[in-house]
Amino acid sequence: MGYALHMTGDYAAVLAMTRGTRKRYLEFGELMAIEVRALAALNQVDSVSAVLAMVDVRPGARRELVGAMCRLAAEEFAMHGDTASAGQCARRAIV
Repeated sequence: MGYALHMTGDYAAVLAMTRGTRKRYLEFGELMAIEVRALAALNQVDSVSAVLAMVDVRPGARRELVGAMCRLAAEEFAMHGDTASAGQCARRAIV
């Protein structure tokens, strides 16, 4: 559902869906990835960083998951014309 909403450009609906669902499924990383993508589409750099920080400190966090979310955010920032944020997220994905 989040992906379909994202494709329609209704990023606010994506955020509402992910945040509501995450209350029930706290550890579901896919929801966090969908949220990161929507936040990047809305150019909410600080919010993207905040969600990525939450992913990074979760018990059992896998570095490759954090890197994948950084790459996803970088792609979305780039598609919406924010090359500075895209570069920052891409560099973080490499690390």
